[in-house]
Amino acid sequence: MASSVTLLSAPDVGFVFGEATAINASGQISGWYYVTGTEWSAVRWDDSASPVELDWLDATHEAYGFGLNDAGVVIGASNVFPVRWDGATVTALDDDNGDADAINGDEQIGGHNAAGLGAVWWDAAAPPIELAELDADDDGRAWGVNVAGDFVGTSKDDASADTRAVAWPGAGAPVELDVPGGVTSSTARGINSDGQIAGYVIDTRNTAATWVNSAASITLLDDPDVDWVDSLAFGINSEGLIVGQATDADSTVWAIRWNADGTLNEILPQGSDGTFSYAYGINSGGAIVGAAYNADFSSLYPVAWNLTASGPDGYWGVLLS
Repeated sequence: MASSVTLLSAPDVGFVFGEATAINASGQISGWYYVTGTEWSAVRWDDSASPVELDWLDATHEAYGFGLNDAGVVIGASNVFPVRWDGATVTALDDDNGDADAINGDEQIGGHNAAGLGAVWWDAAAPPIELAELDADDDGRAWGVNVAGDFVGTSKDDASADTRAVAWPGAGAPVELDVPGGVTSSTARGINSDGQIAGYVIDTRNTAATWVNSAASITLLDDPDVDWVDSLAFGINSEGLIVGQATDADSTVWAIRWNADGTLNEILPQGSDGTFSYAYGINSGGAIVGAAYNADFSSLYPVAWNLTASGPDGYWGVLLS
């Protein structure tokens, strides 16, 4: 069945742009939006028509929700600090600048410390634990974590200083992921319960990729029937379905879903008022979240595909037709 796209609810007055960043098994969604003035709000969409705005850490009124687990605990950043939210209440994870990017059911959190540690993880609200890196620069980032506590992200190669896709099985030693010859940079963005990884590589262009596990050869997610000039993979679910974006020869950006074997599953619809679109997360039921620009590029809206019926109008937002 073809996917349908939904515009998630946001303030009617002053809304400028926002994104939906992750979705859990029950359909709760994390994200953020900006309202004209000075308010950048981290939000969570529950089973209702209205988003829950999460607390700011301080008076800067700046916060972003980057991920959430099945219990609805949201992680992200407020001001310049990594944070977590229980309900709407915010707690700083670190006194140093950084971000919290991924969380699993045990509240193991992956992210980045910008004050010298690089890739880090937190065990719930405990102090950050440094993840070993490929070199001594400590500028990596843990972008994803699965139920087993395996982290994936980036580190730098000591010889070339290029960014490399890595996995940290059990938060242990880094494993550099396989890439084709000629690749100058690579990134791992998500990992599922089976250890399959989604990300991308860079040579003369970005190309979405997957690895069956951290020891496997890479599979590039190209579609032979479409002349994509650029593609990125951001999220992967327990079934191995992968989501991201791809740019066609006309420079239009499409949200994409790929199968576990790397073949194209679907170019996701943009809606009658949509143009460029991006898919960031997918849950076990196949619901997808991301963002899409409107026709004149004046607003970037948080959107979802394949939401189950909820709320008074059957959706958590307004269907884009």
